[in-house]
Amino acid sequence: MAVTELEWLNQNRHRNYPLADDASGVSTNGKALPTSFLCDMAIDVPPLDAFNSGYFYISEITNLGETFQLCVSHSEVSAVLLRSIPISYNFIASDSDVESSRMPLYVTQEALQLDSLLEQASGEIIIGSCSDMYEVAGATFENTAGKLNPFVARKGFAGLSRIIVVDSDGVEHRVTGDLTLESEHGIGIALDVDPNTGERKIVLSEVELTEQEQAGENTEYRTLDDVLAALYKLLGVPITSINGIGPDEDGNFNISGLDCTDVNGINNGITISNPCAKPCCTSDIPADIATALSSLEEARNRLINYHEALLNNLQTMQSRLASLIASKG
Repeated sequence: MAVTELEWLNQNRHRNYPLADDASGVSTNGKALPTSFLCDMAIDVPPLDAFNSGYFYISEITNLGETFQLCVSHSEVSAVLLRSIPISYNFIASDSDVESSRMPLYVTQEALQLDSLLEQASGEIIIGSCSDMYEVAGATFENTAGKLNPFVARKGFAGLSRIIVVDSDGVEHRVTGDLTLESEHGIGIALDVDPNTGERKIVLSEVELTEQEQAGENTEYRTLDDVLAALYKLLGVPITSINGIGPDEDGNFNISGLDCTDVNGINNGITISNPCAKPCCTSDIPADIATALSSLEEARNRLINYHEALLNNLQTMQSRLASLIASKG
């Protein structure tokens, strides 16, 4: 899909492109599509009979609140065929990066209900500025008012234009031009052609390695032990049993607390505690007990003194009785 450069478009800004030169670009409610909005457009559609006559046109600018969508229809087809992704009203094209100005057009579900071949349709627009798009949000266009230049649309079965690969760091890499697929050990690549429809598919499959391939120098992990050794090096040797007891089928060990033992999970570990060993009294109770013990000690001493006084009195009385008995005898 060829899209011209922004500088060439700037030099031809007085043309109506990508609208047809005889298209007014005015909606049914009198709102004009800003010439600063679209720099270029390209549409690929399959060669259906419905597209042999008529033309493509911008049918609607759908307001989505903070964003909007551009809709493309065909004068001979009663459905919106393509829609853009949601576009921000604040979008402004970069002068140094044309790729940032590209917006894809996607086939609608209503178009696929008309003909499944429309799944192969695709499109792309290049945006200049959206600063004036607030004024036309929600506008619809008659087919003659939104008519697109005939060179915008290209009929034929769409081919692959690019592949985007996302690496492990989340960075996107665009693959363009000729793409070569190579199979490594254990992976097979084959071309499958349907004899009835001629549809061509690339089939990836798992293939059994030969002994030479298994022992080859290019094979990093030839056996299960090689894989385990690599994992041990990366993660360390795992625990396989505790006191001779192995894990359950999910690889888990269950640790349960019994009498006066609590086991609780925390981040990256567990805590084991004994609730029975916790103090059962407040800080005031020992002081109260000490006071009570002191009182008991005083009472004990009084009882001892009283007992000794009674004993002395008894001994005195016994002495007097003995003297009386002696004096009368």
